Amino acid sequence: QNPDAKPEAGEGASGSPFMWGPTGMDDEEELDGMCAAQAIRVLQQKRDKPLFLAVGQHATHLPFAAPDRYFDLYPPETIELPEPIPTPGMKVSADQRSLTPETWRQVIAAQYACLSFVDAQVGKVLDALQRTGRADNTIVVFWSDHGFSLGEHYLWRKGPLYDESARVALIVRAPGVTKPGSVCKRPVES
Repeated sequence: QNPDAKPEAGEGASGSPFMWGPTGMDDEEELDGMCAAQAIRVLQQKRDKPLFLAVGQHATHLPFAAPDRYFDLYPPETIELPEPIPTPGMKVSADQRSLTPETWRQVIAAQYACLSFVDAQVGKVLDALQRTGRADNTIVVFWSDHGFSLGEHYLWRKGPLYDESARVALIVRAPGVTKPGSVCKRPVES
């Protein structure tokens, strides 16, 4: 966790606190774990009518916090830092100015930990979909609201239209319609 994190006036200081670290909790104690568990409970209920289920996850947003075991997957010393290429006239973000190379690696590792935590929660819901016999007649759409810059271009967070913050996952599985492993090469918009 960044003990020195304080909101800083000026460019790059708005939004959620720029903090990170393991929570010491289990998956089921985290909000995203609770959302996945609720989705599983709903999937296990008998229904005669079609069901629409939206399951949101938050852990990949700041502050980067997830159960310890996901942080254990990404030792910060193994993280390669991006090679930011400054653009003439570009300002280095306030978040970037607060980091040393060591803390920069910690933040990237924390974001990876949060991604793995969310991936595990999505996996639990998809496993429940399979176990309940609903997988063959259920359309699954997975997408992200935005990407996230991790110091590339000396920027953090979402916003600038570089690939890191503009490109997002959009995955559709529609039984009998989509072919496993197929990829759309055209731009799409969510």
